[in-house]
Amino acid sequence: MAKEFYNVTYKTYLNDRVKAVPFRDSETFPLYIQITYDRRTTAIKSYYFEIFQQVKYDYTNTSLRDIEQLENNAINYVINWYSEKFDLNLFPAWYRMFSKDILESLDIPFKNWLAAFLQKQKISGFGALIEAGIHQVSALQILEEIHTIFPSDLYTKMLAEAAKEAPPFIPLSAYVRTRKNTPFCLPLHEWLTLQNSQEIDDFMNESPECWGYDILKIIRYIKQLLYPKGFEQ
Repeated sequence: MAKEFYNVTYKTYLNDRVKAVPFRDSETFPLYIQITYDRRTTAIKSYYFEIFQQVKYDYTNTSLRDIEQLENNAINYVINWYSEKFDLNLFPAWYRMFSKDILESLDIPFKNWLAAFLQKQKISGFGALIEAGIHQVSALQILEEIHTIFPSDLYTKMLAEAAKEAPPFIPLSAYVRTRKNTPFCLPLHEWLTLQNSQEIDDFMNESPECWGYDILKIIRYIKQLLYPKGFEQ
């Protein structure tokens, strides 16, 4: 059912006019979004479907229903943000900016750092495996498994080195994992609210995986990585 909000309506739908694609253990048509404003309509591909269709995210068990909820949250945020100056022609650019998944943006940079760290620790074979499968296995799965199989001193050393050198995938993924019944995703529009909140400050201070990280440094890193030039909240 279409949603109404500031005279804008939208709906998500499976586009059966294009080829079906693999999704988990079956196939489905890609998810699209239809936006209508002032009797004009446009359709765009679902960003989150393209992200979570990747085989590396099979590990997270993200469902189509989860993806639709992510889309609803992002679209409502964009409509609310630009409620007094909504422009259907500009909507796709706004949507792409605010929808960006920070964890997906950090996934490969963090795995590159981790592979280099392991090579320095004389575990070059494991590092080479990460590099070889960089598009097939998520950083989340790798982190959870090395936490299980690595000696505690090596895991602790990795956390300490990551706090000094790595992209901030570890603290942000740790935060997302504490949320119940939500996909493994941290959209930029959520981060804009979270980054200066007491919630993230408390989590950074209390979680052992976050010790050594500077929240202001993380904010600057994400701004440089994802914000378009000239954008200010």
